[in-house]
Amino acid sequence: MASAENLRRLALALPETYEDLHRRRPAFRVDKRIFAMLGVTGNESLFTSLGWDTVAVVKLHREDQLNLAAGFPDAIQPTETYGHHGWTYLRLDEDGDYVVRSTPCPFLGQDNYCSIYEVRPSDCERFPYTDEDVLIKRPAITQKNTTFCPIVYFVLEKLMAAIP
Repeated sequence: MASAENLRRLALALPETYEDLHRRRPAFRVDKRIFAMLGVTGNESLFTSLGWDTVAVVKLHREDQLNLAAGFPDAIQPTETYGHHGWTYLRLDEDGDYVVRSTPCPFLGQDNYCSIYEVRPSDCERFPYTDEDVLIKRPAITQKNTTFCPIVYFVLEKLMAAIP
């Protein structure tokens, strides 16, 4: 799954991070302490909602967790058992991406530069997909992207003008 691979790539890009298994789930650690785990369908031990591969769990500072959960309730939710310690569910959207539904991106700094550019997910790296077949094969995403990305809108307008 691409989104799990993106989370894995981001986690492993952090200094001193390594991956192992915790309760038969991929877990990411620094100095033996877990900070993220991927869900595995059918494995509900410890975190019941991690019994699906459409969910991951990350450890956040409690104040950040509550602020993010309030701002992005469709994507972020404290876990039912250890939420008070900062353990937080990340959910996948209908396109199979871990989501933080906000515009602009929460990683966009005040200077309009990406604060995680060096380890950004491949979707961000490839966005706005105007040079690949996503433009044609996933028209719903392309249409959604035209609502907030001027370059996608411009490219589509040019393509439509070129069609007789």
